[in-house]
Amino acid sequence: DTVEARDGVMEIQDVSFEAVEAFVEFLYLDSTKKLELLADQLLVLAEKYHVDLLKVSFGLFFSNFYF
Repeated sequence: DTVEARDGVMEIQDVSFEAVEAFVEFLYLDSTKKLELLADQLLVLAEKYHVDLLKVSFGLFFSNFYF
């Protein structure tokens, strides 16, 4: 058993609470209004938890600024 499974709590210390909220919002809705604001932290979470759709969303969102 992991500590998370035993205690029912998961601590995420490498990003802000606001970023975790936006990440969970993305997991449920496939979008978040805070993509640009929290991009650096959301990318950390996308990499850490293997959420490829979020990484693709970054590409689509930021490609609009360069074309």
